[in-house]
Amino acid sequence: MGLQNHLAKDIEESLGQNRTMFSVDTNVTAPLEFDAAMREKYERLLLDSIRSELLYTYSTPLSACLIVLYTICFLNSIAVLVLIWVVSMAIMAPLLFVNHLDHVTLDFGLSENLTLTICKEDWPSDAGKQQYSVALFVFHLLIPAAIMIVANALVGKKLWRADDVDEVENNATRLEGIRISHAVVTSGLKRQRGVVKMLVALFSVFFVFWTPYYVITLWLDFRSGKHWEDNSVAGNVYPFSLFLGLANSAINPICYSLMNARFREATKDVFSRRMPWRPPSSETPGPEQAANTNDTGQDPTEVFSL
Repeated sequence: MGLQNHLAKDIEESLGQNRTMFSVDTNVTAPLEFDAAMREKYERLLLDSIRSELLYTYSTPLSACLIVLYTICFLNSIAVLVLIWVVSMAIMAPLLFVNHLDHVTLDFGLSENLTLTICKEDWPSDAGKQQYSVALFVFHLLIPAAIMIVANALVGKKLWRADDVDEVENNATRLEGIRISHAVVTSGLKRQRGVVKMLVALFSVFFVFWTPYYVITLWLDFRSGKHWEDNSVAGNVYPFSLFLGLANSAINPICYSLMNARFREATKDVFSRRMPWRPPSSETPGPEQAANTNDTGQDPTEVFSL
């Protein structure tokens, strides 16, 4: 949860750049109207959408649907977690009644054969198994993918705007005493666009890694009159497709580390706390950090941060 909190904080700061990416003259206090206007414009839609998308990346595909449709602004976080578990168990409940233990004997041409005990699905009819496979394909792949595409498109449309720099600067010039740094504004927009790139990368990884598994499963289930054991695809390709799908959860942290500097720092911090021999880092600000602070010791680019 510590890494998730760091990542959520980074995304909130990215969304808040349009409110915090300007500096203030030392003798002038910026009007509160500017901060309120910028908050009204960006915070409601973008922050809620990104928080939903962030929670999505740490959940199962079905969990993603629930989080996007019912954000934590409307439901208590505990209620969301309970709903996720209840719906997930309801969808997978049929497996409790069709899974049975089976013994498989493998003949390697040796003096003694190898007998394995496996858990095998034993459906009353092929039609029931096919219907259930289609349901999993729809609820675990198609619906989550559609929701991700729509959500990412809406978020990307708001964050990836070429005229944001000029718009922020023009709005600021109407308020006396506020001086905007073009470089700071541009840097903030780059961070916002970095969030969009990360969301696109996570969706791409999810879709590419899970699609082969569900496609192969459907193909095997709809082969009338043929058993999985008699198919070379079931013995060779299917296990690899399942491994690829499960590997999606391991790839996500790598994507975060490659595309999010705060996540990398949070990861280093977590591991450094588990190394008691490592000397603590100095809290004394360096020359560059000291030069970027005002007389009160506060970074002027964060005067309006929440």
